[in-house]
Amino acid sequence: MRIVRIAILSLLVWSGQLLADDPRAVQVDAAMANGVGKLLSDVRAQPLGGITVGNLLDQTHATDELLVVLSKAQQIGGPRWLDEQTCQVRLEIPSATVAQALVDIAMTHPTSPLLPPVVQNAANHWQTRTFAAVGTSVGNIESVHPLATNLAWRDVSDDAIHQAIVAARQDAIQHVLDSLGPIPLAGDKTIHDALAIPEVGNGMAQWLAARPVTLVDFRDDRTVQISLLATPAEVMEHLRTVIAGRNDVPQLAPQVWQMITAQASHAMAPPVGVGSAAATTRPTALALPPFPPEWVREQLDAEGKSGPIQAGGQIRTQLRAARDAQADAMTQLQQKVYALPIDTKSTLGDLAQHDPHMAKMIQRSLDQQSHLYRTEYHPDGSVNVRMSINLRDVWERMVPAQ
Repeated sequence: MRIVRIAILSLLVWSGQLLADDPRAVQVDAAMANGVGKLLSDVRAQPLGGITVGNLLDQTHATDELLVVLSKAQQIGGPRWLDEQTCQVRLEIPSATVAQALVDIAMTHPTSPLLPPVVQNAANHWQTRTFAAVGTSVGNIESVHPLATNLAWRDVSDDAIHQAIVAARQDAIQHVLDSLGPIPLAGDKTIHDALAIPEVGNGMAQWLAARPVTLVDFRDDRTVQISLLATPAEVMEHLRTVIAGRNDVPQLAPQVWQMITAQASHAMAPPVGVGSAAATTRPTALALPPFPPEWVREQLDAEGKSGPIQAGGQIRTQLRAARDAQADAMTQLQQKVYALPIDTKSTLGDLAQHDPHMAKMIQRSLDQQSHLYRTEYHPDGSVNVRMSINLRDVWERMVPAQ
């Protein structure tokens, strides 16, 4: 379990792109790293001549070698964005490729508990399958919310959700730093002594807080679990950078630091933390009626327009003009939805203004349920589009969010 846990967290090395400037690229890379970690966990559990692949990797210390192979798994399709913050990628790799890597490991490592022919024969039992995994990453976790269908969180305020997420991330950070604390540096000094220095401890905590997130799990007991993507090697490399040149921390030769990093790869706790939310309730001054209003049987239509291609001295393509017209139609559609009554005095717009979570549900229904059913291109380059939305879809999206 220790090696599996470390491997799931240890894949920034193969990517080399997680420090890119594009936040979405960083998130895709984090999802791929998470997926490769899941592939490794699956492969480790496979039987191999009376032992498991995990036993072979542990005795040969060849996990990194297998990770290099798994990192070349094929991405099936493009990244899938479940919402604005959650990215998923699907990875697949033939078991024959994995088997060959294990044979090579057995051949090149004298500590292998199995001879290469034994590994090959054992792997033949699962060579017809394909190893597959779905990797996940989360972007700005401060804006992540439970699904509207998660009833356990329906009466938890946005502020309480945010506090639970912050607490979970801090818990994950503390687990990592506490687990590394006992590792000796030099003399009677340990990593704990280094972290006790405010500049060092705060620097490490801030760095860990900025790592990509691979899991935000809102549980039924009103706790939220968060997993950060951070490798033992990267944590130790950043620690080495933070303490470099300090007189109050031992300065170690590269070979010594390499040995300390090896200890950290075994000792580091998973960067996983849990936070709990108080059962504070959302404002209830406005709420949906208990029964569907008459308008749920209706459909709303809206027309959007864009001006000629030559507008304001700037030349636009037809595609850009069509997109502008569609954006205009979406604005008109939103205004009509917000004007729908929920009682004799209030509208959905009033409800959205008082309840940010409900506003998000309305916007999601507009983004996901509205349909473009007509596009008209005119000789002058202007475009008209018509869009519609079934109001029952809007209602059904909002009801679980109450």
